[in-house]
Amino acid sequence: MPREDLIQVRRGNTTQWTAANPVLASGEPGFDVTTNEFKVGDGATAWDSLNGVGTSGTANNTRSLNFNADNNGTVLSTGVKGYLNVPFDCTIDSWTIVANETGSIVIDVWKDSY
Repeated sequence: MPREDLIQVRRGNTTQWTAANPVLASGEPGFDVTTNEFKVGDGATAWDSLNGVGTSGTANNTRSLNFNADNNGTVLSTGVKGYLNVPFDCTIDSWTIVANETGSIVIDVWKDSY
């Protein structure tokens, strides 16, 4: 299928974004090709202080990662319930477990390289 139109987003590598540290216009998107991070401007905040789309916290500092283990209201059986791959270097400072039932649970956090 031939392409009729092409829309390109303002983009650059991490070094370029850091050096320029621009204030993106309100609603203006920007893409870091090094980290695959997508940010949207608010017209006032510099690039380095913007949060990436789909993340929370302060840019380049804190991120929220979510993992849901739900057994539709019944007791979770023992065993592995899944994996959460973190594809970047980081330090885990804390985590929160939320439940709508009382009981106990053991969470194993593993560090591995592939």
